[in-house]
Amino acid sequence: MRLDGYLIEIDKAEAADQGVNAARERFYEASRNLAKETKERIKYAEQGEGDFTVYDLNYAARFSCVCGAGMAYPDGIGMHGSWHCSAILLGVASRDVEHTPAHPFAFYEVKSETQNSQGGATTRPAGTHVEITPFYACKKCKHAGQWASHRPEVRDHSEWRCENCGAGYLAEGHSYLSGDLTTRHLHTVVADEVVEAKAA
Repeated sequence: MRLDGYLIEIDKAEAADQGVNAARERFYEASRNLAKETKERIKYAEQGEGDFTVYDLNYAARFSCVCGAGMAYPDGIGMHGSWHCSAILLGVASRDVEHTPAHPFAFYEVKSETQNSQGGATTRPAGTHVEITPFYACKKCKHAGQWASHRPEVRDHSEWRCENCGAGYLAEGHSYLSGDLTTRHLHTVVADEVVEAKAA
């Protein structure tokens, strides 16, 4: 299961007010294991043996390596990770050109392609894009569900409601979040042609 799945489990447990501690422990253990595995893969990438794919990487909105490739970090790296040249992570970096050194999260504020404030900007190569899938857990009626996936720059959440009791994502008449819903906006990398085929 991806870490996203563990996070959704936590939200459901909190909404139902049961099994919260167990759900958190499962998430923490999975996070530690994935971060350790991802750090090992990054070490291999830095030695010229990168095996990540564009589906594994989160790209910066506007920050690129001096070689021209977008800066990125792998899913699962955790809060102590860094932005890296995506060409290095993918294993396609040229050794004949300079590359921007890693930028640790703790010291650099880099905006991600998943942030809607960036208006859809990305350094991701053509062929794939990010879709955001919003999940929710309703504290009012204990129902959990999800709304339709969308691109990061989409901001109209006014019609998002609990499918069971109708609690709104936005409090009535206000721009702040409703206290009835716990929401989590998870990202998935999608091939462009898959979306085109769905639309056809």
